Amino acid sequence: MSTSPAGAVCLDWAVRRLGPWTAMGEPDPKAAAAEAFAGGDARDNPLFLPFLYGSPHGPDVEGAWVGLRGRRFACAVAGPAAPTQLLADVLAIPVEVTDSDEAGARGAAMLAGIGTGQFTDLDQVTDRWVRVIRSQEPRSSQAHARNDRYRRYLAAVKAIQTLNATD
Repeated sequence: MSTSPAGAVCLDWAVRRLGPWTAMGEPDPKAAAAEAFAGGDARDNPLFLPFLYGSPHGPDVEGAWVGLRGRRFACAVAGPAAPTQLLADVLAIPVEVTDSDEAGARGAAMLAGIGTGQFTDLDQVTDRWVRVIRSQEPRSSQAHARNDRYRRYLAAVKAIQTLNATD
C-alpha cells in the first residue's frame, strides 16, 4: 500500500493544527500521543479517520473526525509505555520494544549482514544486535472496549464511503 494512514505524518498534521504545543510554542506530538492513549476507550472520545493522504478503503474514504463535542474528552497523564500498551491491546499479542529509534534501518543492516555472510541467520544477528527494553502484554480487560471502538471505526468508514460515493 502506498499510503500510511496511521503514520506519524497524520499525528503531526493534527498536532500542528490543534496542539498541544511545547512551552516554546512548537507542536508536541509526544504529548498528544500520551494524552490520547491515556484517555482509554471512553465511548464518547472522538474517533479520527486518519486518511489524509489516501485510504486502504478506497478513494471515497477521506479523513474525518467523528464524535466531536464541546467538552474535553477523557484524558490523564501517560507514561512512555502507553503507545506500546495500546498496540498490544489492539493486536491481542505481546509487544516488545527494542533499544533502537530506527528499527527499519537496523533490520536492513541485519539482513545485509546475513546477505554478506557476516551472520548465518536471523537468530544469530538478532542475538547480537537486538535488545528488548520493555514488553507489554495485552490486557484482556480492554478487549470489549477495543472491539467496540473498532466497530465504530468500521461504521464511520462505511458512512464516509456512502457519503462520498460517486455513481
